Amino acid sequence: MRFVGYSLTQKGYRLYDENRQRIFIRRYITFNETYFGSTKVQMKCDEDNEYATITTAKYAVLYVAEIEEPETLKDALDSEHATQWKAAADAEYQSLLENETWELVELPAGRKSISFKWVFKVKYDETKKVERFKGRLVAKGFLQKYGIDYDETFSQVVRFSSIRALLAFGVSRRMLIHQMDVVTAFLNGTLDEEIYMQQPEGYVEPGKEGLVCRLKKSLYGLKQSPRCWNNVFKEFMLSLGFVQSVANPCIFIRVLKDKLTIILLLFMLMT
Repeated sequence: MRFVGYSLTQKGYRLYDENRQRIFIRRYITFNETYFGSTKVQMKCDEDNEYATITTAKYAVLYVAEIEEPETLKDALDSEHATQWKAAADAEYQSLLENETWELVELPAGRKSISFKWVFKVKYDETKKVERFKGRLVAKGFLQKYGIDYDETFSQVVRFSSIRALLAFGVSRRMLIHQMDVVTAFLNGTLDEEIYMQQPEGYVEPGKEGLVCRLKKSLYGLKQSPRCWNNVFKEFMLSLGFVQSVANPCIFIRVLKDKLTIILLLFMLMT
């Protein structure tokens, strides 16, 4: 594969596969910096509607260290890693049921249900070894209608200057620094609006094919999900005695028995 630039929509390199004539986005790759060729190629670009011809002059050949991530559930189940992808999708669906993310109802007259997309990712550790296969059901929030499916969407985002400052502060005082991920974080948020979604592909309940999901929790992909999660997190932290920073609302501070605790809320979405 050849390096042809950087993605504008997600973290990763844009790579051109000459055999399949397609553009892929990958994060973990190995550069071969000993060869620099120059070739004109025709391509089919699946990321956008750009340029049909490029010149790969002076770009290194690449060897991708990643497992190809399927675009659909069907692709996942037809791949050589079908067992792992199926287990990832099952785990996601079970998590959605345990969190009571929706209830099956008849679609009200005059309302439309939004669709969804399965997103599959391979997580790697620092040595680029496969850590786990991950599947996530994402609602197609771009189909939502303002004033019907959502209202306010604003949610605070931490500034990187705050992250650097707090890391420096912690290191200088030899504080314990710990990073953690909240699994299915957005599912902790409760929706105020009535939103209907089609039943997930591959998991349609037998005998209830005509019903749709009335969403109760802020599923990933919805426009208001970050705001819902932020509100729930803020209320919980305040109940524990934390105080929101005036300079940055994503920072929560508490002093309890001469012990200082600082929590920084950082959004890292799976796309």
